[in-house]
This record gives sequence, C-alpha cells and structure tokens, in this order.
Amino acid sequence: MGPNATISATDVCQSNWSPVATAAGWVSFTGAIAAFIFAGITFLLAATPTRPDAAARGFKLLLTAFFAFITLAYMSAAIAGERVCGRAYTAHTIIGGILATAVICIVVALSWVLVSFGKYTQEALSFLRYLIYFALTLIAVMLAVSSTGYHRAITNHGLTASDTGMIITSGAFILVGIALVILSHFRAALVEKWQNACVNVLAAGTLLNLAVTSISAGLVVSSDSKDWGHPSKGLIEASAWGALIPPLIVLLAAIGAIATMQKTPPVPAPAPPAESAAEGGQPINPPSA
Repeated sequence: MGPNATISATDVCQSNWSPVATAAGWVSFTGAIAAFIFAGITFLLAATPTRPDAAARGFKLLLTAFFAFITLAYMSAAIAGERVCGRAYTAHTIIGGILATAVICIVVALSWVLVSFGKYTQEALSFLRYLIYFALTLIAVMLAVSSTGYHRAITNHGLTASDTGMIITSGAFILVGIALVILSHFRAALVEKWQNACVNVLAAGTLLNLAVTSISAGLVVSSDSKDWGHPSKGLIEASAWGALIPPLIVLLAAIGAIATMQKTPPVPAPAPPAESAAEGGQPINPPSA
C-alpha cells in the first residue's frame, strides 16, 4: 500500500474496535445524562437560591449541556444504523468534541450551583475547581488520542507527521491552560466581569461547536457509500483536526468560567452620635489646658 493510500471500509470493520457497536451504547448513555440534566434544571427552577446571579449562570450552562447531550443521542442513533464502517468511524470521531464540551459545561455549572446556595465552604469549591482542571487535562489528552487513533486506523499507517502535530497541539493547549490557571489567581479586581464573560463564551462556544459538528457529521452520514471505499486524504485530515481543535479552544474558556466564592467586605459599624454641649454633654473637641 502506497504512502497516500487509504484502507477500505471493509478493512476498518475488521479492526478490534467497532464505532457502529459503540454508538448503540452511546444512545443510552447520552440519553440518561440528558435526563439527569433536565432534573437539575427543574430543581433550579423550583428552588430559591441565595445568589440568583450565580444560579442563572449555572442554569445557562446546564441548558447548553442538555441540548448537547440530546444532539449526541440523536447522532449516535444515526451512527448505530450505519453499514459503512469508514463513514461511521468518521462521524463518531467528529461528534466526540460535543461530548467533551458538554461534560465540562456540566461540572462548571455545578460550581455555580454550589455558590448559588451558599451551603458549602471554600474548601469544597476549591476541590471542585482542581477537579475541573484535572478533567480539562484528561479531556485534552483523550481528544488527541481519538483524533490520532482515527487517523491511523483510516490511513493504515503508523505515527505520521499529522499525528505528531495533533499531539504537539494538544500539549500546547494544555500549557496555555496552565498559564491561564496561573493568571486567573491575579484577576480579583475584575472577577465578576471576567467570569461572566467566560461563562458566555463557554456556552456560546459549546453551542457553536455543536452546530458545526452536527452539520458536519450529518453530511458525512448522508454521503454516498461509494465515496468511502477509499476516502480522500483531505477529508480524513479535516475530520481528524476538526474533531480536535474547536473543542480545545472552547475548553480554554472553562478555566475562567469556574465559580469562586466571593468575599463580601465587612460593613463598618456606625459611629455613635456625638453629644453637643447644648444638650449637657461634653464638647466634641474639649479645650486644651
């Protein structure tokens, strides 16, 4: 097989992992998660939080994640009925970015829900914050594994320059994320505006990635099966990189969107009223001897 050759859909079906079989499990998994998110949204609507602004941000992210998981369930059901493994593998790789951004939206929303009710200490919120940092790093690594694994399976090659570029890109995004984490500890003066903007970017970026990814996967699934006997190299490269870069960009916004416990400055006690000399009290500034 030449350096630019691609394997057929039949060869992909003979690999040790089947995207078609996996998609059937995704339908149940994503549908169940969407149901839990809907229950959380209902709880927020019925409760009376102590910080409505924080609850509103959590609600916004939960609603975004809900639509993402509903879309994932639908796309997974479409892939589960595939008969062309190369086409199924491509669509399955593309929609992986939706799962990555939706999961982060859930955990970031949880941080705002904790703050909105004010029942948890700063220690609990700090633990959740570092847990989100760990999840972001793990998701970045898994996105690189998914994209490079797809690229190698379709092209039937070992580690290529494109695969190395994906790994380096993911590492670069992790380093940028670490820099943003360090920078986030020096933003106290603009914390409210910064967090609100990052929440909006995270929600909007997730929905934008959801729209582009859904349309792309839909075009892949609806394409002619004859085109997937030997798919073009450009399509494979675009699918692999497209499943990696947009989610990584969206995930960077999650670093600034995580809730923090705002410290309310102490209110000074009012000074006691001074008695005037006319009222029989001591003068405010008694004369010196």
